[in-house]
Amino acid sequence: VQKATNMAQAKRKPSRVEEMSNLVRKFSSSVRFQIFDRLLDMDEMTQEINVVAIFINIICLYGFGASSYIIPFFTGAYQRGFFCDDESILYKFKPNTVPVNMLMIVSIGGTMIVILCTEYFIMYKMEKSLTRPSYRWRNSHVHAYFVESLVYFAYAQIGFIVQLVLSQATKYSVGRLRPHFIDVCTPVGYNCTNEHQYISDYTCTGQITRIKEGRLSFFSGHSATAMYGAVFMVLYLQSRLGHRVASKLLLPIIQTIIMVSGLLVCYTRISDNWHHWSDVLTGGMVGTIVATYTAVFWGGFFDRRKGYAPLSDPAGVNILARTIANDASARHLSDSNEFDPQSSSGGYGSTD
Repeated sequence: VQKATNMAQAKRKPSRVEEMSNLVRKFSSSVRFQIFDRLLDMDEMTQEINVVAIFINIICLYGFGASSYIIPFFTGAYQRGFFCDDESILYKFKPNTVPVNMLMIVSIGGTMIVILCTEYFIMYKMEKSLTRPSYRWRNSHVHAYFVESLVYFAYAQIGFIVQLVLSQATKYSVGRLRPHFIDVCTPVGYNCTNEHQYISDYTCTGQITRIKEGRLSFFSGHSATAMYGAVFMVLYLQSRLGHRVASKLLLPIIQTIIMVSGLLVCYTRISDNWHHWSDVLTGGMVGTIVATYTAVFWGGFFDRRKGYAPLSDPAGVNILARTIANDASARHLSDSNEFDPQSSSGGYGSTD
């Protein structure tokens, strides 16, 4: 019986996918393929969207962010004094070149636009022939484009809230005076008998809102937010388009424009007399670190199962085999028992 079974299996003609899998394994010792994870067998599955879990996560995330504003409202900023000869806080008050509301709109809105355009470009222009995972909510079908776009935007918001909380907690704990503090405070009730004298007992006579803002110099929230948004978008574009776009110049130019935009916001904080240079430097570093950590570790943008599946992974073999078996030109190659490694790079992956 066993012999008959073996003979029957030997006579069975292998499927095209099995033939290509064997052929791919044959070449795996000399060539390594990077195949997008969007070709995984997830198209045979329908994933249910858990709206309750999404709602709870949104409440927790933005509630955490709101706490960084609610708690300081009751505690206030640390009351720091000043030296009589401190020239770094004698600058004139100037309005913001980039107001807070404009910064938030551009940072959040810009990130959303970049993600929507990138995912649309990938899904409908570069990989329109690929089968995507299927999503549903109750009895309604939800397009994969919206789901994948919202997932990336959700990661962007996680890092955004984190850097915002770090900025608020530091500002109110340190209480460093802004460069225009003396101008907005107009302190009275003290006497400088020595130019190096430290004044801690004084009364401000300026506008209360400006006085409170005058104690929140370290570190620059504008710089942290601007650099976070810029670095996050640069890393996102690199992970999603770096191995898909054939042009070696287009993507670096776009990324440079984004980085310059973020840096220009940082520069205005110094020219507007709202921050010391060290505040801007620290804020930019915090935003950069949080963006990098969010993209690399929390979002896993460069993780092999999010960006590609190498041929050393069994999933990569199956992915490549399915791709070639479903392609007309690859069908012709498999019939002639020939295989050209470069044929798999047409929009599906890259060879190394």
